[in-house]
Amino acid sequence: MPRWSPRSRIVLTIAISGFVAVCGVHLCLTLAWAESEILRSKDDSSKSLPGLSAPVKVVFDALGVPTMNALTRTDAMHALGYITARDRLFQMDWLRRTSAGRLAEIAGKSVVPVDIQQRVLGTQQMAQAIVKQLPAAQLAVLEAYAEGVNAFVSQAKALPFEFHLLGYRPDRWTVADSVLVLLGMFHPPKWMIEHERMVTIMKEVLPPDVFNFLTWDLDPYTAALLRERQDVRLPDEMPPIPVESLASLKKSVTHQRTSQAPYPLDKYWGRGSNGWALAPSKTATGRAMLASDMHLPISIPNIWYRVRLRYGTSELNGVVVPGIPVVIVGTNGSIAWSFTDPFVDALDLVMIETSPDHPGAYRKADGWKPYGVRHEVVKVKGGPDLPVDVKVTTWGPIAQRTLLEKPVAVHWVPMDPHAADFGLLHMDQANTIHEAITVMNQSRGPAMSAVLADNQGHIAWTLMGRVPLRMGLTGFSSVSWNDGAVGWQGYIRPEALPRIVDPPSGYVVAGNHRMVGAEYPHTIGHDFPNGYRGHRITERLKALKGVTEADMLALQLDTVSQPSQFYRQLALDILAKHQEHLSPSLEELQDVLAEWNGQADVDSVGLGFLLQIQRSLKNNVFEPYLAECRTHDQDFSYWAGDTDMALRRLLTAKIPSLLPDADQYPTWDAFLLSVLQKSVKQILEKHEMKSLKKLKWGDFNRQTYGHPLIHVFPGLTGVLGLPNEAMPGCGECVRASSGVVGATERLVVSPGHLSDALFEMPGGQSGDPLSPHYRDHHRAWVEGLPTPLLPGPVRHTLSLRPE
Repeated sequence: MPRWSPRSRIVLTIAISGFVAVCGVHLCLTLAWAESEILRSKDDSSKSLPGLSAPVKVVFDALGVPTMNALTRTDAMHALGYITARDRLFQMDWLRRTSAGRLAEIAGKSVVPVDIQQRVLGTQQMAQAIVKQLPAAQLAVLEAYAEGVNAFVSQAKALPFEFHLLGYRPDRWTVADSVLVLLGMFHPPKWMIEHERMVTIMKEVLPPDVFNFLTWDLDPYTAALLRERQDVRLPDEMPPIPVESLASLKKSVTHQRTSQAPYPLDKYWGRGSNGWALAPSKTATGRAMLASDMHLPISIPNIWYRVRLRYGTSELNGVVVPGIPVVIVGTNGSIAWSFTDPFVDALDLVMIETSPDHPGAYRKADGWKPYGVRHEVVKVKGGPDLPVDVKVTTWGPIAQRTLLEKPVAVHWVPMDPHAADFGLLHMDQANTIHEAITVMNQSRGPAMSAVLADNQGHIAWTLMGRVPLRMGLTGFSSVSWNDGAVGWQGYIRPEALPRIVDPPSGYVVAGNHRMVGAEYPHTIGHDFPNGYRGHRITERLKALKGVTEADMLALQLDTVSQPSQFYRQLALDILAKHQEHLSPSLEELQDVLAEWNGQADVDSVGLGFLLQIQRSLKNNVFEPYLAECRTHDQDFSYWAGDTDMALRRLLTAKIPSLLPDADQYPTWDAFLLSVLQKSVKQILEKHEMKSLKKLKWGDFNRQTYGHPLIHVFPGLTGVLGLPNEAMPGCGECVRASSGVVGATERLVVSPGHLSDALFEMPGGQSGDPLSPHYRDHHRAWVEGLPTPLLPGPVRHTLSLRPE
């Protein structure tokens, strides 16, 4: 993309402001001036920064990727703060405000629920408490980074246009702000709260055998992966279908179809990440190799910012989160590392016991104790301030909603100020696989599955972060802690965290599935996502020999959707049985499914319909068993890590007493044929099409990219976002793609041999939509083109000198 001239930038900025009628001429002129001033400031070749101990030379390549050349780590991080703020200041401010619960004061009432959620958790208080216990070395880095950010803000002739549109100036950056951004990287507490609510309601309402059947979380793909490891013992056998209990539930419900709150395919659909490492025996060069692609909602600008940091004897290449001066995924030359979400259970809902005889108090083992009260005020742009009073217990704040008509307290790992830090910083000094494992295990950042490879040919997997050590409970459902015999006893010791080092197979694969078996003495989590991605990667790695970086990238782009084959065969079998009586639309469906190539390519036909079948069947089959759960919570939704497993078993068994709508359908086949017919009708109407053969996967799967300002000014979508486009991949594919979620980066690297390393990401380095670096990474990411990790030739130099 050609570089925008100052005049072009002015014209386009005025066009942007025209989307907002209230801006007026004054704001248009302000924006135009601001953008031209920012362009000129970015061409400056020398800057004076207070706090630097020695000069830092920053060079940029053609994609805007910076290389910081400094004498010390603190100077490098000082420069990183300055450069990151230059490219991503508004994103940094949005991230800290999101975590702190301070969005409404700039964005208005639409984001008040997000603010209230964060205020209830008390993230601002958590951040301040964490700062007080950070080690001196980490604190020095964070202070230097904050100085760099603030130096840019104070020196900038104009701030990014978002601040002008919203009419405010950012507060000074502090160490606590970096902690707030770090808290935003933990597994979303909202998800964990929703999941524990779901499980608790199901356990209360359903017969035990039905509860066990619907929440069983060892899917066949994960079981196959665990069986390959000789040191792993599988959990108990899968429970049988509880026919009598299910039939009894079905009879007790006056079943009425509802589309008010359908059960989603999978709450984790497309979310997670892939990470794997190969031993030298599997690669063409005889070196260890690592691959990483992290799946998150894709925003513009991207959540990751590319950097190369050089200081002392250290050189790091990888990505940081704007606001956090830590290379999250990358390499230091000796080690390469990546992360996936291990779905650690880091939160419990503590059932609170109250009594009319003790108003304003809750019960503990030593008697009744009055609630503490934390007074919060949510400022709302264009509206009155909103006071929020949060009740606080020994175990944590009281959640916004009751559970089974009882209050519950939120007990979350980072509420302990000693359970969160920036220990990943020390990866700059790790030289061996065992040193890297020690850094990971001792780091108190968000819980992560860490995949590692070193330049001596070793590979490993382990966990990073604090994992609760529970006493008297599993954490799967909410229980009372008031007798003192139930709760947390600290955390699993770092040296006791699970690990795999140099396995005989020659590879380690982490795809968010369960990684430990019944032999591990501690609970890591529950209800893990389906292990299909990990299984597909493993099967491909088994078959490959002489693997190259290009082979690893090709596997990251794999679009095979094997789980959907079950529904394809189910539909084809039913259609074949009724071949002589099929309607024209079902005959067309039969042709489409027979021709499907089993992949989620944009031009493939059939997959979108199979997913519609799956949704329809889930709603129809599960509704009578879970209707009573809705009476306890109108928002109840069944979204276990792999609900598909229970559904498949019921569809395969076709037990007559469990037939949905038995009054309307005489057999399971009749019911299934009706679902197929209705699904065809729904899809054709939704897409306004007359033929299924014209509906390609790209019509169903279109990637969207969100910019924070779109929440405030929807009219700016076409200017600030990237065009929605048909995308290969699916929620269950190795190439994850499901609307808003996708691979936010792809990395392939052999430590110590970076000239062959590959990297891709959506968008670009800059948060400025008028910058050539706003989207110049994007086409390579969309098309899966092999692009280098290392920055290219120098195109621009910025010298930072001590004031």
